[in-house]
Amino acid sequence: MAPMIGRRRWWIFVRYCPGVPANPEPPSYEVLAALVESLRAELADVVAELGRARERIAVLEEQVRKTLRNSSLPPSAEGLAKPPPRPRSLREKSGRKPGGQDGHREQTLVQVARPV
Repeated sequence: MAPMIGRRRWWIFVRYCPGVPANPEPPSYEVLAALVESLRAELADVVAELGRARERIAVLEEQVRKTLRNSSLPPSAEGLAKPPPRPRSLREKSGRKPGGQDGHREQTLVQVARPV
């Protein structure tokens, strides 16, 4: 027994489902079952293709994240495209000489044989 679909609903179904014959009579159960099976097969193909695409994207993202610093390649493989060295310190020089103030006498404790 074929399921009943109202005439208006059927036209909406036909309009948005390309490949479905546009005759005014609702399709038989066999036609709908064949359509469902073909759509399931197509969906399975698309899901498999999506899985392959996701695997490929993961491989490519891993390649992008990998640099010569965290890969197994030697540093000589960088060639002339070496990255700039990282700054050692972000502090700027003040222009002063290191050490104490000029004219200040140094006060150090004298070493004794037996500390108190």
